[in-house]
Amino acid sequence: MTTTSSSELELTLGNLPSNVIGHEEAFVDISPKTNRFQPILTVKKVSKSFPVAGGRIQAIKDIDLVINPGELVSLVGPSGCGKSTLLNIIAGLEKPDSGEVKGNRPNDKNLTGLPERLLIFQEASLFPWLTVYDNVAFGLKIRKYSKEKCRELVNKYLGMVQLSQFQDAWIHQLSGGMKQRVALARALALRPELLLMDEAFTALDVQTRQDMYRLLLRIREETGVTILFITHNVEEALLLSDRILVMRSRPGQIKREFQVNVGFPRTMEYFLLKQLRLEIIKEFMEAGDVGDIQGGSTYEQAY
Repeated sequence: MTTTSSSELELTLGNLPSNVIGHEEAFVDISPKTNRFQPILTVKKVSKSFPVAGGRIQAIKDIDLVINPGELVSLVGPSGCGKSTLLNIIAGLEKPDSGEVKGNRPNDKNLTGLPERLLIFQEASLFPWLTVYDNVAFGLKIRKYSKEKCRELVNKYLGMVQLSQFQDAWIHQLSGGMKQRVALARALALRPELLLMDEAFTALDVQTRQDMYRLLLRIREETGVTILFITHNVEEALLLSDRILVMRSRPGQIKREFQVNVGFPRTMEYFLLKQLRLEIIKEFMEAGDVGDIQGGSTYEQAY
């Protein structure tokens, strides 16, 4: 069972038309912190290399990226193209060799204006010695929320991920999908402005993935949270995203951007999604990376 330190956990915890989100209340938690009409995060010319025997390897190079409030943006690319490296830099877990990551929060003492970011990994990284309730409450207790406020937020977000009846369960009693729901509730309880998801659904079976797609889209509609989603599954990105940024490797760079102007519910039977899938796959065939790109069943859908 994977575990994390308290400091790591804080970080872990920490185009569709606008009418798809639908209501002003969705922005109630983030509007005092950031201007929803300006980018919530901007990445400018970010590069990162790592030492290897006899030299260095360039992981990513000159990455430019803009994320707007309320968007769900997917980064798609083959294994090893630098998706996770870029996500870790945005999360503050890694420092770039060059370039900058900035936000637009007013009165930020570090002058970066960065939004509050929380990261969800492929592994749920839950504490097996704590109940579901206490796992969700952990970050709130670190931030010294009162017992009453902890209870209010934990109950709210466990209800949102449909796990209220499992609050007293132990982690080993949960399925893989339920563990990811706990991790999602734990992150949402801290009300981040930007939720970072690194291959969060990769280990799940097809049916559970579809359940998680529906849940994620519903949570986004209800909360207005901005999401940067990392995946190498083209169809997953098409079913969830407002925009898809396609990366190539050696070094990792953003090769092309695709707008996904399809409402919900979505299914891969839609002609436009089929066409976008072919175009994305073509990008990787030209780069010689297509062997690492995965897709799901053409019957997958997201409501």
